[in-house]
Amino acid sequence: MDLIHEELDDLKAKFEKLEDEYPRALNGKEEEIYAAKQTNEDLKYNLKDKEAAIKHLTSANSKLCFDYGEKLYKCEEDNKELGFALDEANAKNMDREKQNFSLEEEIEGVKRLFTVLQKKSLKTENKAKALAYEEGKRKLFEFKNRFDNLSDEYKEAKLKIKSLTSQRDREIANLRRSMGTKETLHKEMQYRFNKLELEKQELMGSIKELQETQIQDAGKVFFLV
Repeated sequence: MDLIHEELDDLKAKFEKLEDEYPRALNGKEEEIYAAKQTNEDLKYNLKDKEAAIKHLTSANSKLCFDYGEKLYKCEEDNKELGFALDEANAKNMDREKQNFSLEEEIEGVKRLFTVLQKKSLKTENKAKALAYEEGKRKLFEFKNRFDNLSDEYKEAKLKIKSLTSQRDREIANLRRSMGTKETLHKEMQYRFNKLELEKQELMGSIKELQETQIQDAGKVFFLV
């Protein structure tokens, strides 16, 4: 019986102790729960901020992806246009190279033709000089022969004049006895004399003209040589 009372007293003391400790423990748990709730609210607020930031970043990323896609498409189109332009430029360059090559061939052909023509011109010029030289020699020879012939004719005419003069003198001497025939003979002789003088002047003019022509032709031949 005493043992039971002791156990009851012991249980009662423990119960009282629990009643005394429970409110304090309960208050501690409430504080922990409040702190946990506050921490949870803070976490929820931070989570909303993170979600908003993630949403903003997602939107910005989507916009960037869209802009990048448009820019990429535009770059691809520009690259295509540049590729077409480059192909066209290369084709034009190839055409220009072909044209330049054709022009160079034409220029070389013209150069070769010019060289051939220059050689032919030189040969023709040399041939013309040779022909002119030979022609000058021929003309000089002809003029020399003509001059010699004219000189012979002049000498012959001079002798003839001298002979006629002598003959005139003889005839004048023989015909002095006849006054009528003397005047006639004088006129005839004067006519012959004037005629011979005229022929002499014409002959001298021809000789002078021949000499001048010979000098001019000799100068031309010298110039051609």
